[in-house]
Parts: sequence; C-alpha cells; structure tokens
Amino acid sequence: MAAAEAVLLRSKSGGEFVLEAADAFDREVAELGRSQKFMAFLKEGFQEPGRVPIEDIERRLASAPPGDEEEPRS
Repeated sequence: MAAAEAVLLRSKSGGEFVLEAADAFDREVAELGRSQKFMAFLKEGFQEPGRVPIEDIERRLASAPPGDEEEPRS
C-alpha cells in the first residue's frame, strides 16, 4: 500500500507518522545525515573566514536607509 501512496500511522499516544516509498534521493539524504565525515565537512565549511551569516545580512539591510543598498559585486 505505501508503495502506491503515503500511509498515515497513529500511535496509541497520539503521535502521527507518514510512511511512504523512499527514492534514491531520500536514501542518500539519510546516509549523508549519518556520515560523521560528511557532517565534519559541512561544519568546516561553515567556519571558513569570509562568510557572513544570513542573519547579519538581513540586519544590515533592515537598518540601511532606503536606496542605500550596496550594489552587487561582480
């Protein structure tokens, strides 16, 4: 049944879960999520110098006067 459509499962405690067929992408996401080597790679990438957190960019844009936005760099 779950091969053709999603199935909603309810536990006795009221929790709800969806059971559906997984494709290759779903399996790859699950495998990468369990990979300590891949997670270390992601963590390292986020700590590279020169990166600006999206929150900082949003804060700068919100506090800039109208028409004072920086031009995109080429």
